[in-house]
Amino acid sequence: SLVADGALDLAELDRVVHIGGVLRGRVDLGFDVDLQRTEPLRVLARSDAVSVAGLPLEALRGSVSVGSGGIRGVIDRAVFLGGDLEATYVLDRLAPPFPHSVQGRCLGFDVAAFLEALGAPSGGLAARADATVGLEWNGRRFPMGSGVATATLRPGSGPLPAAGDLEVELTAPGWLQFSSGDLRIGDSLVRLQGPLELGTWEPAWSLWAEPAVMTDVVGLVNGFAGVPVLPPQLGGTGRLDVSLGGRFSDLAIGFRLDVNELELPPMELDRAVVTGTVADGRLDLQPSQFRLGTGAGDVE
Repeated sequence: SLVADGALDLAELDRVVHIGGVLRGRVDLGFDVDLQRTEPLRVLARSDAVSVAGLPLEALRGSVSVGSGGIRGVIDRAVFLGGDLEATYVLDRLAPPFPHSVQGRCLGFDVAAFLEALGAPSGGLAARADATVGLEWNGRRFPMGSGVATATLRPGSGPLPAAGDLEVELTAPGWLQFSSGDLRIGDSLVRLQGPLELGTWEPAWSLWAEPAVMTDVVGLVNGFAGVPVLPPQLGGTGRLDVSLGGRFSDLAIGFRLDVNELELPPMELDRAVVTGTVADGRLDLQPSQFRLGTGAGDVE
């Protein structure tokens, strides 16, 4: 057998095995070659920092085995946004259609840091998540593959503790489809649905909350919008419907707010319905309805 050390630029590996341009970073390697084995080449790998599809992995430790049947890679441990990650990668054969698969699990990663890694505002969310993921694709066609990731959020310390389950499905052509059950954000129940485009990371999400506790959702909406769409002192409980589209750095937002016992000191109303949009940093409100006692009216 032959033993040697070396290093590898992951971008070059990505090019050679047709992964699809998702690997970046440098990995230190220890080679063990024995032509008598079914997998003649075994490689131990370690790196302080790499990235996969733009997402960071630190303190990576793993191995790669290469044989006539293909390539198998194992991440024994890596740190992903504060969580512990382990995963396996298989290239089933070194010939067309170059079928790839990934199975992974990560425990305790920071949800706000994950959103920020995608270029998305965190909106004040505070949570850790446990997630599992399974992916399959052929050749360079990672965006045309299929797979599902599921995550369970646990509340953390911060403005808006969040808990609940979220599912993300990779669907052709290159979309991540998000869907959730009831996510508890503060004292509000929130549902999320819609796609996120791979590469551009542009969402087309619908979000609705009922009950929507204003002290919770005001910070969430303002955080995503990047401008004070709703006044921070707004109080009451009701329903909130939100649509999000475009780049995270310049989201277009539409919203409808139906609030009972609205409080906006010094004003108090039995009910108010407010509809508006935010685009290019500009807030536009449509005529709003309100009720006070037996009276009602519109504000334009």
